Amino acid sequence: MRYLVEGRLLGGQKRMILKTDEDEYQLGDVVTVRVKLLKEDFEPMTGASLSGLAKSQDGKSQTEVIFKEKMEKDEDGDDVGTGEYVGEFTPEQPDLYDIAVEAASLIGDGSRVNTTVQVNLPDIEFADTTLNAALLKGIGKYVELPDLKDLPPKIPSRVQKTPGKGWVFDLWDNGWVLSWLVLLLGIEWLFRKRCRMV
Repeated sequence: MRYLVEGRLLGGQKRMILKTDEDEYQLGDVVTVRVKLLKEDFEPMTGASLSGLAKSQDGKSQTEVIFKEKMEKDEDGDDVGTGEYVGEFTPEQPDLYDIAVEAASLIGDGSRVNTTVQVNLPDIEFADTTLNAALLKGIGKYVELPDLKDLPPKIPSRVQKTPGKGWVFDLWDNGWVLSWLVLLLGIEWLFRKRCRMV
């Protein structure tokens, strides 16, 4: 897939190719950016000084990306340039980042390339889904799957007892309550009448 994508990129910007190792990263990951520079004869351009800018979509985070050339050993064991430059940066916030690199002084026209990477919050909950028996034993009682048949007797009863008929008092269905209510309302009405509040 990388080879095919590079082939498409060569159609529009033949002498400069920009790519990242991944399309999506988690916050805290290091984003690795790679740039391939070619000379007019499409041979690797070595010994260049290259930098870029990684900018979040909301514009709050901007990071300069400094590239270093990837070196390889030749037949004599000496380090030689490959024309591939590698840069890294650590995103400061989750967002869509635009990475742009410009090399007009090196290759002239068609010297600006850019790509985007998505940075997401880490999904800690599903990062490790293996069974942690030690943690479960520390939280409470832990039962292995073969021992489930012995579990029901170990569960404490949570049945709540409600008072029987002899303990229930119906206050509203009582003649005394009604009498006291009528008496209190009558006294209140007489008091208001006497004070000319009615």
